[in-house]
Amino acid sequence: MGKKDSDFFESEYAHKSYEDEQEIVRSGQPLLDRVEKLSKAGGRVCWMSTTRVPIFDKNGVVTGSRVFSRDITSLKNVEEALRETSEHNRLIIETANDAFIETDADGIITAWNRQAELTFGWSSAEAAGRSLSETIIPPAQRQDQAGGAQRFWTPGDGVVSNQRIELEAVDRTAVNFPWS
Repeated sequence: MGKKDSDFFESEYAHKSYEDEQEIVRSGQPLLDRVEKLSKAGGRVCWMSTTRVPIFDKNGVVTGSRVFSRDITSLKNVEEALRETSEHNRLIIETANDAFIETDADGIITAWNRQAELTFGWSSAEAAGRSLSETIIPPAQRQDQAGGAQRFWTPGDGVVSNQRIELEAVDRTAVNFPWS
């Protein structure tokens, strides 16, 4: 109570906070869930999620604002770690010497790396959104593959999970070849 933003935060943030306060008093409109990176007194960097709502007197005149702030630094740190991990995994997949193909539960291609492009002749953009079976499975084996994929996605039935298997595949030009 009785403290100003400048007692806790750098002057630039404290000034911006004051401007926000003036805008709320002028407009009567709240400022909802603003996420900002800022420096606290002592030089510690943190992330805050702040909501400011106007305070009205009995005549409906805005007399100030109420501020609700949460330190979300831990959340932002976790988000950054997940982003870095995701980027790291993407780079591994993209530079792998093996074709990497990811599908959803319906067998629709969602990821296709450079080696898959070289192996099957479809660019990543062309393969994305296509059915896996209609893209790389020889026509004579598509029915069997559909049943195998269904078994793979059924919990407890994934007999090929974590195993390297060899299948017959077809490239863009309809040439069949063994693929594992």
